[in-house]
Amino acid sequence: MARPFKRVLVQSGAFLLALAAASFICDYAVLGYRIAAKKNPYGQVTVTAYFAIPLKDGRVQYEFQPPQSENCVNALYPHRGMQPCWYLSRHREKRIDVLTLLSTARRRTGACSTPGPDALPPM
Repeated sequence: MARPFKRVLVQSGAFLLALAAASFICDYAVLGYRIAAKKNPYGQVTVTAYFAIPLKDGRVQYEFQPPQSENCVNALYPHRGMQPCWYLSRHREKRIDVLTLLSTARRRTGACSTPGPDALPPM
């Protein structure tokens, strides 16, 4: 009894995965055609970004930036490093967490806030 159910479940999962891959490939092909034929492959949406800066007392300070035009792609999925225009038009505000930016920058450069054992002066 359990074997047929497991087989149907695996086949359904494989079918959904193949369907998702096929839709992405078709979307990419349509975008490639639009770029080659110069048929409006890109768009622009005005987005307002703001920084969320955590304070020591637990509150969050917000700093709003002026609205900027952001390039987007007229497709269902993100391509070429750009978000789809339908997504950006529904998410016109972009929150940027400053603490996340600082920790990411430290990880990339190898810098840390506490010195390692090599940084201590000799005794």
